[in-house]
Amino acid sequence: MPKQLKTYNIKFLIILMLILAFLSLTLACFLWVFNSSSNKSRTPTWKSAKDVVNERLLKQVLASASTNKLDDLAVKVMSITSSDGIHVFVFDFHSPQLCGASGCLYQVYHESGKLLLQVIANPHLPPKEDLIKVSSRDLQAFPCLIFTQTTDMENIVSRTDYCFDSGRYTRFGETWTDVGALEN
Repeated sequence: MPKQLKTYNIKFLIILMLILAFLSLTLACFLWVFNSSSNKSRTPTWKSAKDVVNERLLKQVLASASTNKLDDLAVKVMSITSSDGIHVFVFDFHSPQLCGASGCLYQVYHESGKLLLQVIANPHLPPKEDLIKVSSRDLQAFPCLIFTQTTDMENIVSRTDYCFDSGRYTRFGETWTDVGALEN
């Protein structure tokens, strides 16, 4: 009986070690993907929507954003390309009609015309802070977007990550950092 018990214990320990090794590897990969590039980002440039977006999509976006006529020449867009070569567009309407006490409306559209995200954000930030940055972290082919906002604390900003999940951008997390702490 002690020999059978030893064989059983050795098999059990081997299986347990394999499971722990697999879980450790999985955790390491998860941490690498989500932490190694979390502070690296880039800021695409804003351009006139009329120069970047096709006319059909621009008309659709303007019609859905407001019942009043918006100045299509004032609308700016940030074009973001997925790892598959598909474009998403972040729209800044530059219109007092779409701004309130909390900020202004920003919308993210897929090139097909599907609305992926709507955010109210205050564009008035400390110097050297960008309202929107594109993270180097991609989920489901599209990069995450980082929206920066001021806080009630001096020299502290909040950075909210929105990542693509299940066909739309979803709030993924928020961090509070010193002004200027995000690498360019």
